[in-house]
Amino acid sequence: MFPGSFGNCHSPPHAPAKICPQGVGEVLGAPRVPTRNCTAVPAAGNSGIPLQPPHSGPELQSCPQRGWGGVGARLGLEIALQTQQGVGSPQARGGAKSLKSCPPPHRLCPPPVLLSRCTMDHTVVLITGCSSGIGLHLAVRLAADPSQRFKVYATLRDLSAQGPLLEAAQARGCPPGSLEILQLDVRDSDSVAAARAHVTEGRVDVLVCNAGRGVLGPLEAHSVDTVASILDVNVVGMVRTLQAFLPDMKRRGSGRVLVTGSMGGLMGLPFNDVYCASKFAIEGLCESLAVLLPHFGVHLSLIECGPVHTAFLEKLEGGPGGSLERADAQTRQLYSLYERHSQEVFREMGQDPEEVTEVFLTALSAPEPALRYFSTNRFLPLTRLRLDDPSGDNYVAAMHRVVFADQCAWSMAQGPGRHEPGAAAAIPQ
Repeated sequence: MFPGSFGNCHSPPHAPAKICPQGVGEVLGAPRVPTRNCTAVPAAGNSGIPLQPPHSGPELQSCPQRGWGGVGARLGLEIALQTQQGVGSPQARGGAKSLKSCPPPHRLCPPPVLLSRCTMDHTVVLITGCSSGIGLHLAVRLAADPSQRFKVYATLRDLSAQGPLLEAAQARGCPPGSLEILQLDVRDSDSVAAARAHVTEGRVDVLVCNAGRGVLGPLEAHSVDTVASILDVNVVGMVRTLQAFLPDMKRRGSGRVLVTGSMGGLMGLPFNDVYCASKFAIEGLCESLAVLLPHFGVHLSLIECGPVHTAFLEKLEGGPGGSLERADAQTRQLYSLYERHSQEVFREMGQDPEEVTEVFLTALSAPEPALRYFSTNRFLPLTRLRLDDPSGDNYVAAMHRVVFADQCAWSMAQGPGRHEPGAAAAIPQ
């Protein structure tokens, strides 16, 4: 899946590496010297997909998923109810309608186009949070590229957890030297600086900010230390990482930053208060940087993920639900209802990490990358509803019905004070 074509830049001998305006011959790590005298030709001996033209669709891009049903059907019904009752704007009604007329899957997500180069240097990629899940799959996928164009630095907070990564790399047949594992704890500036110093190429062309922690449960069930820990990893940790690698990208006039975002950063979700707060902060941080960085030839993209089948839930800060005894009986009961709903969402809509990796590859290889890419389009109606009604009432009403309405009878039957939490709820990753 990693084939492609190299950009053939017609430059005089010993000339600086150049960047095609179309992005076809972009050299990450080379001086940004524009030239129009570039053509794309297939690389000799390379197999795989041909070079694709730049995507010309809207900024909010998404990948097709399975059909709607169950929870998805309820969600669609809530959107329809809001618009039919006249509370939604014309834009909201148009947005809901447009979802039914989405273009075919191959038009929503064209095959990945890998970054083309005018030199034989590797594209150096550093990824945080590679002990499992998306980070692990992306690291191995790039390192196993048949053309061996990537040098991947996969980083972990705890090197004792590198076993699954090594096994996946061996199973995938990653060639020697394509993957190097480093220790990097985003909570420690010295650790981040040490990892940067171990990059032997002296530069990072693509930075993937993937490290993150989750927390789930009633707000009062979390200690202040737990809240601080989540913000330190998800927000401040990302700032530390960007501060370490962005200045060099800006000096060189080239670079890509990919950030693992979440639908929980675009809309509030019950019992995800602290997690959503951290992800909302990331959205603001990234969107602000995205306005500035193109002046330096650097592009930042958010990969907005829904529920993904990873070990993310097993690593929840404070465990599932937190200290539930701190919450009142009715809140504990509502949390139990939320767990049931979340398990259904995860069962119907949970994605494999490989599906999400495809979206990262699309963003990585896009000549003109968008700010946001979505791993699934199934939550877009709710995000549109939230944006189209500035008061927020429509979104709150729809989300409340989707999560709680169908469980009212069950809730009443349990009686006040009953709480029987099930397995860890699926939270947007």
